[in-house]
Amino acid sequence: MVSLSGALAATWVPFVVIIILALLFSVVYIKYFMSKYDPSLSTTISGIISLTIALLTVCLVPIDVFLASFMKNSDGTFKEWANSSDTRDSVENTVSIGYYTLYALVTFCLFLLLPFMYFFYEEKDESNPTSCRSKFCTASKYTVVFLIIAGVLMLIGGLVPTKPQPIGNSTEWDNVKNLFMQMGTNGGEDALSFVISILSLIGMLALITYTAYGMSALPMSLIKGQSNAKSELEKVRQKQKDNKAHIQPFEVVIGVAFQLLTLLIFLSLLLTNIDKALHGKGYKLGYALPKRTLPNPIDIVLVFCQKVFPLDYILFTAVVMYLIFCSMSGVRNIGIWFFWLKMYKIRPRRTRPQGILMLCMILMFIILAINIVVYQLTPQYSMYGSQMFKAPHNTTVLNKTSIIYKLEHCSLDSSRDDCVITRMALLLNRFFYKMWFFGAAYYWATWVFLGFMVLGFLVAVIKKRKSAIDGEVDEDDFDESDEEMIHA
Repeated sequence: MVSLSGALAATWVPFVVIIILALLFSVVYIKYFMSKYDPSLSTTISGIISLTIALLTVCLVPIDVFLASFMKNSDGTFKEWANSSDTRDSVENTVSIGYYTLYALVTFCLFLLLPFMYFFYEEKDESNPTSCRSKFCTASKYTVVFLIIAGVLMLIGGLVPTKPQPIGNSTEWDNVKNLFMQMGTNGGEDALSFVISILSLIGMLALITYTAYGMSALPMSLIKGQSNAKSELEKVRQKQKDNKAHIQPFEVVIGVAFQLLTLLIFLSLLLTNIDKALHGKGYKLGYALPKRTLPNPIDIVLVFCQKVFPLDYILFTAVVMYLIFCSMSGVRNIGIWFFWLKMYKIRPRRTRPQGILMLCMILMFIILAINIVVYQLTPQYSMYGSQMFKAPHNTTVLNKTSIIYKLEHCSLDSSRDDCVITRMALLLNRFFYKMWFFGAAYYWATWVFLGFMVLGFLVAVIKKRKSAIDGEVDEDDFDESDEEMIHA
């Protein structure tokens, strides 16, 4: 019989493996795009740490789902070791600590580490070289602004009431003291949840901009292939083009597979949003969906595969990594802009350190938004996994009414004594109900995301094939040629 310690071991051991893989992926990705002419060790380390932490927030979801589902048998009853509510609370608290630790680290990276490193390196680029102490002071001065913003957001999140206010003869000062007491009793969870909700909302804007286009452009670029480049670099790249010609059919197959996956994700999100419109709780409750009614292909497959460990891990990771790769592709194709001003181009071995830091910041925002998209993409899986419970039903036979129990999938309508909701779902719903604005904003942002996917697909179809050196060499490179020759 599997005990509580066995259940935790079965999840945390794979999570250690995931940590190693996420770290390796971040190292390879950052090193691949970091400029070979202006490498920066501090920027590289900061980018690797930030990207790894962001990836782990998504990787924790299937472990959360596994632990919640592992507490129950296939007949809807709790396993012997999970019968006690104290035991279940212990597991849930462990997972919650993991989430809050990772999200606290994400907040640290976005409001302190990455801004500080960006401004520190900007000082290095000044024409008049300054001392390390001066650069540190200047970078700290600008970073304080981000810390003030973070402090204000956490204060707002901690003071938004979650419990009924005192009634009777209570004064305004009593109400204020009650808000601060609430902030202390929940250990700052509301404050952190509010900050993460704001960051995720910003991430949705980046998701709409980069990921939606990447999901349309990446498969189509593989299917179309690249046209022959006729430039001064043709002779140098001829061997590379000859090699690409032999693998072109393979790229087409991958492009078709990616296009089908994009269509599947689009269909699942569309059905979920329609389901929320028809059966959700409305905008005042963040369009919360108590129970999935319409068929959702990705959700159905994941719930079924969740019964066969670790098949759901593999499929879930594949979907998430595809979204991340599409986001990376979108950032690389579009570049990093500040309104109408293009700040940095993302190119292999040619991206400036400041561009790397901005790239990591954008990817962190996008990964936070992917957590929201995953919740909407797989509502049943991300909330309850494959959990079942015995639901009572009235039946009448020969004018005699009796109650029978049927197995049903867990939903928000089921009680806590019957089902265990994942900590991720609980974390997201904390502000879906506390502040309806977030749930409604995510819901409508998903519609915009779907619209941009369609628009991006039309652009990708109409757009001509890319040159083999498109995006690798442009007129800006000739302005930098003297500097690069010095470094060479």
